[in-house]
Amino acid sequence: MVPIALALALFLPGNKVMPLADLTFIVFFSMWAAALNKGDVLRALITTTIFTIIAIYAGSYSAPVMNELAQASGLLGADSAGAQVTHLANGYDLHSQAARLLGRLIGGG
Repeated sequence: MVPIALALALFLPGNKVMPLADLTFIVFFSMWAAALNKGDVLRALITTTIFTIIAIYAGSYSAPVMNELAQASGLLGADSAGAQVTHLANGYDLHSQAARLLGRLIGGG
């Protein structure tokens, strides 16, 4: 899945994420996909690919918020101007996305 995830990150339109440290997170996608598909390798690969696409887009969507948090906490120094940080695992969690959308609705931003 690692080469597939990197290729998806390069070629998916509108993607802002390159999953380097997050490649280990794909193991969890693969584990659940294999369990859901009762060990069928091809179906598990297809399912994991779909999960990865969703996670890449969710990570791209949450990147501005994650970047803002990293800058506010001091994790990004002045020498990293223009850098974007995100995490596929946080972007993929539905509760993280729901909290962000609720915050936008309440906060107006």
